[in-house]
Amino acid sequence: MGKIKIDKHDHLRVVLTETLPYEVPINFLNEGVYHYLKSQELSSSKVNKPIADFINKFFNYDGYTKPYNYRIHKNSKSKRLLSVPHPSVQLEISNVYRDYDSLITELCSRSPISLRAPSRVASRFYEKEFVNYSEPETREGVEVEREGFENETNFASSYFTYKKYNFLYKFYDSYESHRIEKKFEHLTRFDISKCFHNIFVPSFGWAVKGREFAKRYSDYFSVESKFESLMLKANENEDSGIIIGPEFSRIFAEVILQRIDLSIIDKVKNKLKLRFDSDYTIRRYVDDYFLYTKNLVTAKKILDVVLAELEDFKLFVNESKTEFVEVPFITGLTIAKMDAKDLVSDTFKNLLKDDHDKNENVSFIKSINSSREANRFIKNLKRLVKDNGVSYESLSGYTLGEIRRKLYRILEDESVKSSITENKTDQLLKLLLFVLEVSFFIYSMDIRVRTTYIITQIVVRLNTITEVSHASFKDNVRKKIYDESVLLLSKMKDKGKANSIETLNLLVSIRTNFDDYPISEGQLIDLFDLERTDKDDPIVKKDGAQLGYFQLMVLSSFIEDKEEHKDINAFIENEISRLFSVRDGEQIRNSTEMTCLMFDSLANPYFSKDFKQSLFTDICSKLELLPSVDLVLEFIKNREWFFTWQRDNLAQILMKKELRSPY
Repeated sequence: MGKIKIDKHDHLRVVLTETLPYEVPINFLNEGVYHYLKSQELSSSKVNKPIADFINKFFNYDGYTKPYNYRIHKNSKSKRLLSVPHPSVQLEISNVYRDYDSLITELCSRSPISLRAPSRVASRFYEKEFVNYSEPETREGVEVEREGFENETNFASSYFTYKKYNFLYKFYDSYESHRIEKKFEHLTRFDISKCFHNIFVPSFGWAVKGREFAKRYSDYFSVESKFESLMLKANENEDSGIIIGPEFSRIFAEVILQRIDLSIIDKVKNKLKLRFDSDYTIRRYVDDYFLYTKNLVTAKKILDVVLAELEDFKLFVNESKTEFVEVPFITGLTIAKMDAKDLVSDTFKNLLKDDHDKNENVSFIKSINSSREANRFIKNLKRLVKDNGVSYESLSGYTLGEIRRKLYRILEDESVKSSITENKTDQLLKLLLFVLEVSFFIYSMDIRVRTTYIITQIVVRLNTITEVSHASFKDNVRKKIYDESVLLLSKMKDKGKANSIETLNLLVSIRTNFDDYPISEGQLIDLFDLERTDKDDPIVKKDGAQLGYFQLMVLSSFIEDKEEHKDINAFIENEISRLFSVRDGEQIRNSTEMTCLMFDSLANPYFSKDFKQSLFTDICSKLELLPSVDLVLEFIKNREWFFTWQRDNLAQILMKKELRSPY
């Protein structure tokens, strides 16, 4: 795997990697904000005072802020609330990282229990195995040399290097886990109930310097008070609960939980006379705990201590989900993943000829009946799910990832590349139709943000290779993607997922396909919970429709400024104007949604000039500013801020997404 060196001292990269939830629209990046802030560090690039003053009214806002809250589908039965912090909070977070990154890593290195914690400032990171496969390989022209910072914004994954595991399943499969299983016969699994919702912000000071000391000197400035005030500012000054989604929230929680870890070890030693890593051991992945003991009696005694220590920090265990397990510590899900990996591996092996390593042309791919092979794979997958007593949603992301990996390896083969340019694609087409059939089936069983990213990568990769292929091959591949997508969008609507992040991301990924096979206005407005009574009536929202910043920006980027969608564009502009009309200047400035919506609406290349001028004039009036400073509007209009409006950078965006990982 390749390594890329990054600037350890560039604290502003925090706004690219630490301040946004993983689960946001694909084209919501913060890159424009990053480049603006970077430019202001150089005296030669500083903007005129009127421009800086206007932007600073939002980026340097001093009061409490309202995060932009939205929900994603956690699983088939529940949703998870996530939050985007205000730009002023994001900038302050980058400054905190700059000033206290060494302290953060020190505070997060105290517990021997934690499985996921920042250990040092990252200076390098590894490209994932398939990153190169996302780039189009067959381009006309010359190779383009990237500027230094572009590598960083394309590929930087996190500000810190983390120990020990970025996914929980990696711990299950680790040597460490197997060693523990040799020593202990009993495992108790439990987690903290709504951990981030219940974190008491002042408990950060308790974790750093002790409860009594923190309370006695709470009126004095300290590092921990800086952290606490920032968390309060990010969440409307609420001291119970922190915003969920950004990495910095997990670090804030990690500091508190590491203090609790140490207290647990100390209390078990003093009260129960049990030695850590000898009589028992315990591991914690974020807010999930794994207590290993030699018998159930000991486990229950230690669990009582854990409950007491958590309660002391106003946190509680989700007792309904607590599990007591005897060796072997292997679950149906672990077995199912092993079986799924074998199923994908065996299936692809059967699709290739035995001597495929010796073939120099695409004939190493067998000529198959794609529908029949897809049916066989799906039946085997169903049986695998049933036999192991697991759900699709617990297995879908892993299985899709394996399919993607196998597909990319085939597409990297030189003979496959040659077959595409030489129009010898019969076997390859059947293979791709098979992949699309099974991939969309798996995705339809578990429509979540994570699976949407994987299906998007597959779609973007296949759309890319069709750019240099003959018309028939291109039409067959893209038509299949279109047909599967339309079916899926209809299912999303029926399942109440209209306007969801999952729907938005799927739309971003299939824009290219809808260029070839346009979606009707009726389908599109129905998908976004819009309606019009008569063809000559304006488009309006349905009662109860949830249409916020993310939905308005993605819908606009999807329809662009196409003539056939001018009525939808008119609705979007009118809706944005309405949202600003009912808020005063302070409500615009302290709201994450309104601040981001303002910058992106003024920069949106698909909105009319008159709309932008009217919106800017209205905002200036509410802020009691002179709207005559046209250079401010022109500056904002000619840059990207939070969303990107480019269409040809989706592969690079997905690379970055894959380098980051949800916890």
